[in-house]
Amino acid sequence: MQDLNRVAEQALGALKKNGAGKAHVEIGFREVHELNVEAGRFTLLRTTVDQGVSMRAITDQKQASLSGNQFDEAVVGALAEQTVITAKAGAPDEAFDIAPLQAPKKFKSGPEEADLDLMTEQAEKFLGETKIRFPKIILEAVTVQFIQRHRVIANSNGVHFETSQNDFEYSAMFTAKDGKKTSSFNYTGTSTTDFATPMMKAAGMETLLEQSSAQVNSRSIEGKFVGDVIITPHCLPTFIGGLTNYLHVGSLLKGQSVYQDKLNQQIATKGFNLRARPLDERFSLPRYVMGDGHLSENIDIVQDGALKTFMLDQYGANKLKKTRAHADDSHHVIDTGDVALKDMIRSVKRGLLFCRFSNGSPAANGDVSGVAKNSFYIENGEIRFPVSECMVSGNIPQMFMNIRGISRESLNFGTSELPWMHVGDVTISGK
Repeated sequence: MQDLNRVAEQALGALKKNGAGKAHVEIGFREVHELNVEAGRFTLLRTTVDQGVSMRAITDQKQASLSGNQFDEAVVGALAEQTVITAKAGAPDEAFDIAPLQAPKKFKSGPEEADLDLMTEQAEKFLGETKIRFPKIILEAVTVQFIQRHRVIANSNGVHFETSQNDFEYSAMFTAKDGKKTSSFNYTGTSTTDFATPMMKAAGMETLLEQSSAQVNSRSIEGKFVGDVIITPHCLPTFIGGLTNYLHVGSLLKGQSVYQDKLNQQIATKGFNLRARPLDERFSLPRYVMGDGHLSENIDIVQDGALKTFMLDQYGANKLKKTRAHADDSHHVIDTGDVALKDMIRSVKRGLLFCRFSNGSPAANGDVSGVAKNSFYIENGEIRFPVSECMVSGNIPQMFMNIRGISRESLNFGTSELPWMHVGDVTISGK
């Protein structure tokens, strides 16, 4: 691995030499040790490396960003020259800026070295247990990785951060088959620093395998009705993203955000708390430095139902003359509630255990529709049967105002921790 600090110095120097008034660079190097399983068999064990250079130049309040994948000094110099040329051809914007001077820091997390024996052992145990306990399951793809990441972030204001972060990551994609009957595919995965928890017991893997085994016998729902959905932790990121998308500069700048003037006002049921926790010790891959070069902090996005911050980086804050968010839109945590999942299900008169959503982009007002996949029909407090694909439609802002319960249970995915969420008044359309 080359000296990333040297490359960063070269990049900053070249940007300034070519006329950048302000410059920001990010230099990264990644090494991946990967074990692959396809169709239930080990197929690949390999090590790959990749590297990258990202540059941003501001001159006369005109900005451009370019990136490359070579560390050679001549190539870095040429990329810097092209970045400045591109910036000079752009449109000026007084909101363009780089992060101010902050004390230099080094961050480190995760184990030092790959443990290929441990990776293989965990994968073999998972394959063996799946074959015995879930004979209908076909493991289409299983990936186990140990990833080493090194990054340097620097700018012409004197910012200089170094991060070295290593973790194990694994995922599985699978279907179930029983004769000619098959389920829809499903998947999950997580990251960890110690791989102490078996793959079967993490990220809801066991539950999804059990559900997929049952889904070979899915049935259609008759008719159309307004009911409840219990959104699982695997499905919940779709709706979190739908909410936070309205908090970014693009939506706010166009005046199209449903939360345009809602800061410190209620946008969700009381008791709902959405937080960004980039430094939380529960997570295996902290995000120490934000994408715009500021140090990260743990923040509350929604607290007791009230919107506490827009998710604005430095440019967005400057452009809209609002407060900058102190975390990126990642590492989400939704606080658990006081209802056991089994009791939540018992409270549903008619609806879905909503496990996966294939949907289009929400409309400007938050209306969204799509296909519920890998889901289960609930009637009179009991899960009746797995449903074949049915349509679900609703309004994302209204769904967060119609939260009827949040589970005591949650799942940790290594960079997020989410519960089950009970939402009312959603339209479900079967045959």
